[in-house]
Amino acid sequence: MDKINRIRPRNRLYESFVAAEALVIVAVCCLLIKPLTNGLLVGCGLYLALANALRGVFLQHHRRGIRHMGNRRFAEAIGHFSLSLAFFAKHTGIDKYRYVTMFATSQLSYGQMALFNLANCYAGEGRFREAKGAMEQFLQTGPPDTIAQETLSMIARIDEIMAHDA
Repeated sequence: MDKINRIRPRNRLYESFVAAEALVIVAVCCLLIKPLTNGLLVGCGLYLALANALRGVFLQHHRRGIRHMGNRRFAEAIGHFSLSLAFFAKHTGIDKYRYVTMFATSQLSYGQMALFNLANCYAGEGRFREAKGAMEQFLQTGPPDTIAQETLSMIARIDEIMAHDA
């Protein structure tokens, strides 16, 4: 089977860590708070509050970029994705261990997502050289094979557009 067409399985290790963290939080609350029902409620509430707080802090620019991109305000989205990329480049541990720091199980890191979204925003603004550069930088991060295939086809389309415009 061609390597590009192979689909990677879900990362079960990440998902296991997130599930284990949730169980630990709930178990500790059950041990500390009697009766059991109250411990379960407090544990679940703590888990949800912690997960949302961490995502809110670490993903503020990513979420704003997604919102602007969805509204086709690419210039604003580019600014937010650039800030997100800079944040995760500076704090690589947060992104690398996102299953612990943000309770996130995605295969793509937030740095990779920022690069991919930057490329799409640049293309949306007609800035094809920058889009191609962001896509090539994204490919260097080693994305999953199916996304790499999509990225390569986007680069080919960008090359065609740039050749047609020249």
